[in-house]
Amino acid sequence: MLTRRTARQIVVPPVALAVQQIQAMNYEEWAQYRKQHEQQTPRHSEEEGSLAEMRLARREGMRAAKHFRVLRRSRRLYQNKLEQERLRRDGPTRRATERQRRKKRGYQYCKQGNYGDVE
Repeated sequence: MLTRRTARQIVVPPVALAVQQIQAMNYEEWAQYRKQHEQQTPRHSEEEGSLAEMRLARREGMRAAKHFRVLRRSRRLYQNKLEQERLRRDGPTRRATERQRRKKRGYQYCKQGNYGDVE
């Protein structure tokens, strides 16, 4: 029996879509997206309607929060990646070198001459 293969659609995972969405955003668009998310997010859950409706609202809220966390993390990683590429290309700036931790001097042992038989 012959079977015919059907063409499958390529499904892009939501995380990859989030990364593509982040890379297309500039700072103003990202700030607007964050502000919109904060306005839409309820501060507390409302106990109105049936239990199923409350659970549905809770699930939708959790899904939106998870999506926002993914976007926020991918934006932070993308910004760090751009910064690392810029540092590799241009070299460190004065501000970047000031941010680095300064090495503390360690204790240096020296002979004091107190024990003549040990030295």
